[in-house]
Amino acid sequence: MSLENYFTEPELVLSEEAQTQAVADTQDLQHEVHFFIEDSERLEGVQEGLEGLKGIIASIESATAKDIALVRSAGDLALAGTGADHTSLFPSLESAEGATISVEGIGEIISDIWRAIVRAVKRVWEAIMGFFGKIKDQAGRLKKQNTAMRERMSKVAGKKPKSKQTNLEREAEQIAIAGRVPKNGKEIVDNLRVMSQQAGVVYKDYANQLVSTGDKLIAALNKFDITKPSESLERVVEASNTLSLDAVKAMMAKMGNGTVKDSRWANMQVIGGAHLLGGKNIFQITSLAKAEKGNVLELSEKARKRELTLANTEAKAGRKITNATIATIESEQGIEIAQLNEQIIEVIAEFDKRKDKIDKVRRQLEQAGYDLEKNSKKANETVPDNSAMYVAEALKYVTAYGHWTAKPMVDMGSHFYSVVRATITVCNKSVANYE
Repeated sequence: MSLENYFTEPELVLSEEAQTQAVADTQDLQHEVHFFIEDSERLEGVQEGLEGLKGIIASIESATAKDIALVRSAGDLALAGTGADHTSLFPSLESAEGATISVEGIGEIISDIWRAIVRAVKRVWEAIMGFFGKIKDQAGRLKKQNTAMRERMSKVAGKKPKSKQTNLEREAEQIAIAGRVPKNGKEIVDNLRVMSQQAGVVYKDYANQLVSTGDKLIAALNKFDITKPSESLERVVEASNTLSLDAVKAMMAKMGNGTVKDSRWANMQVIGGAHLLGGKNIFQITSLAKAEKGNVLELSEKARKRELTLANTEAKAGRKITNATIATIESEQGIEIAQLNEQIIEVIAEFDKRKDKIDKVRRQLEQAGYDLEKNSKKANETVPDNSAMYVAEALKYVTAYGHWTAKPMVDMGSHFYSVVRATITVCNKSVANYE
């Protein structure tokens, strides 16, 4: 036994039953990620509504019966779906006629919602960490299956297949490109090459950018001066803009479809990547909203709402493909498919190491947010009246950071591994046509 064996951790290879369970667990965790992202977005919507209502109430010097009725309705609307109503915000609303309406209750609820948002973001990250743990578990067996396929393909080199066409079943949909099953192995090779390059850009270049941008966001939140809220938020925006998408943009330009119109992202600029096996594309989303120069709140919202995501090629689901035929994969093509599969498996599995760095940054960013939220309550005469809206906007980067990580990383990991499994099946079925 070589010395290397003593210092190299043996790669885990799951049994077939354990592999099946790991795949199911991965899908469950993927659903959890999306559930808690949607939950945090819903809570942010409630928070925004309450911030707006707080601003309106602050402008009412002497409440009329009509004002009270409108505030009551607006409070109920803002809290719709939360299980609470306006009485949580304004315990003494009915007695406020002819006086100012206290916003103390709103401030407390907004703080409670902020903490609920952070809890939802934590659950997102717990699911992300669990997801990539399961991905790492799957990698060993998937590599073993891929290696076995490559060896079978090597053995049929120079042989002629008994049938020029190979029948496919459910794996047909998992390798379809924009609703069409590839005609031959070359199409699969070409598309896997694109997927391998995209995996490298996202799981290495983009992941490294997330760490460095996160560090800058932490510094900006820690230095946030509530007496100078606009200038402080501007520094947060500048920090977020260091999440350079240059490598992603280059990838999209080289292997993409340019700007596309898509009903899923209204009022957004959508740049579509190449059509991928399994009916997916990577999309780069940025807001089309024109932020007025000098309006840091608008500039911040535009910066915060950009995203990189994997989604279905088409907005509307097409016909489900349950069976198809493909030209029997040639030995040379099968070997190349196996090589590209291995690259994809390894790049995604290796992200298990990088995710810990990103999670560390996330936890520090969360703490910086807590500190800012706590500090913002220590208002005095030196703090501008509009400081709260700038603080609230800055705190949203805690949630945004989770979204920037989860949307491309998790969905790509699940889908790319699914495609690898499907291509292994297609190649194994092709080999059977040589025997």
